[in-house]
Amino acid sequence: MSNLYEAAAAPTLGVANALTDDQLAVATPCTEYTVRDVLNHLYQVTGFFADLGRGVEGDFTAEPDLIVGEWRRGLSDATASLSRAWSAEGSLEGPDTSFGMPRAMAANVAISELLVHGWDVAVACGLPYEPSSAVVDYVWGFQSHGNPHTEGPPGLFGPPVAADEDAPRLDRLIAHLGRDPRWKP
Repeated sequence: MSNLYEAAAAPTLGVANALTDDQLAVATPCTEYTVRDVLNHLYQVTGFFADLGRGVEGDFTAEPDLIVGEWRRGLSDATASLSRAWSAEGSLEGPDTSFGMPRAMAANVAISELLVHGWDVAVACGLPYEPSSAVVDYVWGFQSHGNPHTEGPPGLFGPPVAADEDAPRLDRLIAHLGRDPRWKP
């Protein structure tokens, strides 16, 4: 699984490294969040899911501002830790997480977070975003079933948005998860 995490993290980290500090205040497709807010969320959940991969129930209630100092290096380190945690033998086995999610599903959600929030920030900042088709296909494989807006945790996803049938799979995935793939700042 480590290759999948690394492939999901690479374009997102590329976007984080390319954006300027002035762009942290820019609006994103997540209507109530700026780039800084989305990156804070991504940084926090990356650490949270890395803890889960190691069998440690982390605290997801705190909302620290992690986008300070050498935050880009910190985010990179956090994604590497996430990859190591879920690639360790036995990491997908064991009891459900404290919020009722099976461990294998939590591992998948972590990959989805990297992919989708990388797209959020790239689109908001007008930066290129080219995730691997393997990552997009993998996330599509578990996110495309059902309606995450009504079947997932409340507030996690918006209602699906219409996307052209012949649109790229990433656009269809983004639309399925409640974002408009045609969104512009």
